[in-house]
Amino acid sequence: MRCFISAGHSETDPGADPPGPETEHAICAAIAREMAHQMKVVEPHLVPSSDLKTKIAYVNRWSRPGDIAVEIHLNSGPPQVDGCEVYYYSTTARGLASELHASLVKIGRAPRGVKPDTKSARKSLGWCRLTKPWAALVEVAFITNPAELAWLQSDGVEQAALALAKAADAWA
Repeated sequence: MRCFISAGHSETDPGADPPGPETEHAICAAIAREMAHQMKVVEPHLVPSSDLKTKIAYVNRWSRPGDIAVEIHLNSGPPQVDGCEVYYYSTTARGLASELHASLVKIGRAPRGVKPDTKSARKSLGWCRLTKPWAALVEVAFITNPAELAWLQSDGVEQAALALAKAADAWA
């Protein structure tokens, strides 16, 4: 079994812009690389940075039945909002999303829930719906919350990556 790991957004679409030099994409890429490094059971595959359509085409081209796909994002909102949430589309992917969410909650992330992609701001997420493997989109923390950004900039990247790696391994 393989896990395709994608960092949300790209160099040309960096996502949310927190105070400071790092972008959402840069932080998500760091989490993705560390997650791949920490996996022990599932074979990790980092998805090349590109636009969403190209990422999905890459995953669909190289995936096999039984593989999973995880895209890592950071949420944005009012500065007092915190926590993690995970989106899914299919019933099977809901189990994967639940495992990822529970693992983040175990490291102290406030639980915002496991949600069908219809509950997202876009009302459907291409990553969840268009990839062939079971897929989940993870919102690790709120980049617009100063405390969560400080956590990410200290040891949060490593903590989140290890939690997600353990969840993917447990799914196998």
